[in-house]
Amino acid sequence: GGGSCGAVLPSLSMLLLLLTNLLCHPTTPSRPRLRARGHRSLLCQGDVAILYRGTRGKLFSSRPSRACERNGLLRGNSGDRSEGVSASLRRSWYSPADSGKKDGDIRRMTLHEERIPGPIEGQIQVRVRAVGLNFADVFSVLGLYKATPRPGTPGYSDSLGFIPGLEFSGTVERIGPGENANDLKIGDKVMGVTRFGALTSIINCEKTLVRRIPKEWSFEQGAACMVQGLTAIYGLCSLAHLQKGDSVLVSSGAGGVGSFAIKIAQHFNATIVTTVGNQAKKKFLLESFPWLRDEQVIVRDSRPESFRVQLHDSLKACGITEGFDIAMDAVGGRFFKPVYDSLARGGRLITFGSADFTPKKDTIEWPKLVWRYLRRTKIDPLSLPSENKGIIGFNLIWMFDRAEKLQPVLDSFLNMNLSPPHVGSTFEFGRADDAIREFKSGGTMGKVVVLCDGKGDDAMADIP
Repeated sequence: GGGSCGAVLPSLSMLLLLLTNLLCHPTTPSRPRLRARGHRSLLCQGDVAILYRGTRGKLFSSRPSRACERNGLLRGNSGDRSEGVSASLRRSWYSPADSGKKDGDIRRMTLHEERIPGPIEGQIQVRVRAVGLNFADVFSVLGLYKATPRPGTPGYSDSLGFIPGLEFSGTVERIGPGENANDLKIGDKVMGVTRFGALTSIINCEKTLVRRIPKEWSFEQGAACMVQGLTAIYGLCSLAHLQKGDSVLVSSGAGGVGSFAIKIAQHFNATIVTTVGNQAKKKFLLESFPWLRDEQVIVRDSRPESFRVQLHDSLKACGITEGFDIAMDAVGGRFFKPVYDSLARGGRLITFGSADFTPKKDTIEWPKLVWRYLRRTKIDPLSLPSENKGIIGFNLIWMFDRAEKLQPVLDSFLNMNLSPPHVGSTFEFGRADDAIREFKSGGTMGKVVVLCDGKGDDAMADIP
């Protein structure tokens, strides 16, 4: 599949709460899929006034809170709420998933039309052309992601939920007041990251983690770059301190993060071994990276002990006498311990996901998930000094508000001038829920991208 951004499992207490809800309320029906039908709406700092029709044609209404109206948040721009501001009509996908309930369900995603005001100081407004999917989107829609916006937090609407999506590409439409640190101009083709909210046709975002798309790249490639590239270089260089000549194990090499990790490791002349889930992905990697040899690409055996033997044989075939200096792992689960055991003295295991726990259906099979969670591998911290190994976990999304830390990392990645990412699948904007299903299946190669052509998102009159 594509990239990951710390798609991690919930805590044990959360799983037990969810299982309790399941047993106590087993017949709760899912909500009908609702879509806006050309009716105007208002966006107000996470509260949306919108008209939409249900499956039987009945017209429903959700109004903005009085607090929003009282505080003047429906008006103003550039820090001045006393003047009207030109708003734009946009289309956005919402998910009502909440980790405190059992109703995480891709089928409950809904597409809405709403108004968005202009950017405030420090922001730009981008007309989105493409959105890249990550495992964080899958886990958040299913209600299994701690970093998902929650009630009472920015980016959450009490009536609709939150907008998935961490990365996007598009063109700059408007620039908020204040210093333009990136020297961006209206009309520039850009790519950026955001802490959710990207699965929309127009977005207001901070300038700090937005960059121009390389001239030879498409919008789709731009939307497939930022989260994957940042994840790969942050894990390999900032945390694992990759050095020239290191031996590196990359899990899911055919995915977005995996392919960038291979490119970065190659940049450092590292000896690389990578794992994939099937023969088709191995064939894809050998064609994408002709310098890789057959023994450097492992098709993971589903049995942990057999996978352990595969790693040992690959190390031997590659002339690596002791073990891997670095392992980049987003699969986890039953494959975690064999990867850990394959590390050399001083080896670092960088874990940033748990794709092995990804549910196969639109909803979650809680008994099966809880059972696997309770039986997961555990490493005793007291054993780490004697084994002389390290485990570092990270979730990049928790760093998005620390731009001063990520900007140098991002720029160093872009300055490597690596080849553009491979886009394996594209979906029209109206099929974003199907795109998440396809991505979740684990059968994709490269990045899964949702396309948004911006049609029908015409500028609206000033908000009264």
